[in-house]
Amino acid sequence: MNPKNSLIIIVIVALIFLATILFLENSVIMLTAIFLFMLGYSYFKWKNKHKAEEEIRAVVASYIKPDSVWPTKIAIPEERLNELKISLANKKVVLPPATINKMVEEMLVSEMEALFESSFYAHNPDLPKDPGIHQWIDAYIMTFNRNMDYVPLLQRLMKRRGIKHPVGKLEEKIEEEIKKKEKNKKQLKQLTKKSYA
Repeated sequence: MNPKNSLIIIVIVALIFLATILFLENSVIMLTAIFLFMLGYSYFKWKNKHKAEEEIRAVVASYIKPDSVWPTKIAIPEERLNELKISLANKKVVLPPATINKMVEEMLVSEMEALFESSFYAHNPDLPKDPGIHQWIDAYIMTFNRNMDYVPLLQRLMKRRGIKHPVGKLEEKIEEEIKKKEKNKKQLKQLTKKSYA
């Protein structure tokens, strides 16, 4: 049976079932029926997502290049996503296309975050186990200088370590620190020139 047809049948049966219980006077029976329906639907959705995960992971892994240390955006072509949806449908995995797209996006983001984290720590071996906001910013500037493409990834990494800052605020702090460092550098240069004069 076509997964789309299966989903339509499930929705129709659910609507008939709900319409029937609405006419029952006993609210306990009605609430129990609603709870059991929701439980069954949640299990159905979880089971299909679980079936899809392995194939989605394989597709995502094929777009993660082992040598790409600092990925900012990995895009999977629409054609490949359509092939994935057809393959899942052939395996009787019933999921809306939007859910499959969301699962692919979440897995891509998760892989990029893991790659960024390992690369960031490898480039900043002196970074403490639980860095403060200024240590994160210093490490970011030493790694990327003025490139702000990776701030969202840094923000997520910091958030997982308990430091919450919106991306915009974090960018401001990084820019302030860059200006401060440049000002200190100029002052040091001027002092050095004066001492040689």
